[in-house]
Amino acid sequence: MNIELEQIILMELLHTPASRRMIIDNLRPHHFNADNKALYQFLQPIFTQDPDMEDMNPFMREMIDAGLINTYIDIGRIPSDTPVTLSSIWALQKEYLHDQYSNAIAIGNVKRALNLLTQINDFSTQGDDSLYPDDFVASEIRDGIANGLNLEMVKTGILDKAYRIIKKQTTVITGSPTSGKSNFMDAMAVNLAARHGWKFLVFSPESQPLKLHLMNLARKYEGQHVMGTKMDPAGSVKFILEHFTFINTNTLDHNIDLILELARGLEFDALVIDPWNELDITEENEGRFISKSLSKIKSFSYRKNCHVFIIAHPTKLKLAVSGPYVGQYPPASAYDIDGSGKWYSKPDNILSVWRDANSSAVEVHVQKIKYEGVTGNKEMVKLTYKVETGSYI
Repeated sequence: MNIELEQIILMELLHTPASRRMIIDNLRPHHFNADNKALYQFLQPIFTQDPDMEDMNPFMREMIDAGLINTYIDIGRIPSDTPVTLSSIWALQKEYLHDQYSNAIAIGNVKRALNLLTQINDFSTQGDDSLYPDDFVASEIRDGIANGLNLEMVKTGILDKAYRIIKKQTTVITGSPTSGKSNFMDAMAVNLAARHGWKFLVFSPESQPLKLHLMNLARKYEGQHVMGTKMDPAGSVKFILEHFTFINTNTLDHNIDLILELARGLEFDALVIDPWNELDITEENEGRFISKSLSKIKSFSYRKNCHVFIIAHPTKLKLAVSGPYVGQYPPASAYDIDGSGKWYSKPDNILSVWRDANSSAVEVHVQKIKYEGVTGNKEMVKLTYKVETGSYI
């Protein structure tokens, strides 16, 4: 084959799953010339194991596009005379990320360095500890039979029967327009801080200026209107400083990788992202970006032993023309959230807040519970919103 045809075939192998099976079934490394032979020899085992792979790891593609695969073969990082396995590919990607991280630090590209560091940390669970040992599995069976799940659940004081919180999980809060999603999150956060000592890291570009957000938290803590009064601020100052840390959304890029990387070095019990639609979409396909980001967040919450709350706005809802919500927006569901159907499948828990425009009545629809019957139940809870205190009863 000529070089141009070889390169077309390699691009088909990389980018077109429908062509892969035909290529790997009919072509062998000796059909290619020089560098293309080495690259095909490298790629063939990957796609032989999974020819329907939708997309290649972006860093792997970057390595290939930069010609580094052949370089790594030449310097012996990829053995040219032994079969390439997925585990060796994984190890090579990690090595490549470390190389790129060192280069980013050397030239002072902090944003790329943080992104690469996030990727390196994501690789850290791979290796010898990728599989649970038999003795651990056996002990978990015995403990589960004797003691159940033995989850450390905390109550918010608002939805105690329907929704109880455990760490290492993700909760998405959505709701109809003007339903008070952020206010409801703040009320739960203040209760968790006051009752259980929880500490919160808050990314909230929509709750600006910061002073307004602080006044809302202080009102809930004090149980009364506080802004513009002469009351002693000492209690609110102490409480908020002890339990809340706020990311400066005016200086930090609204990038989920940067937020999670910043969060890794801080101590807290829960991370709040409010709202999701303020994040920068870093991929052309928004659905893929949402899916990957939610996977990163779930992995982060587990490793960090924290809970992650995400406020997500729905797409434009239509006013109800009949039924109990006639003339108003009906309760939103996870499927109404802008961007992707992954909003229902990936989070552990989903809450939808609805507030009556003509009264103080509030409904919280618990639409998904990871451990239904244990940490809560899918049901609707009726509440009353108290404007003076910003609280729910």
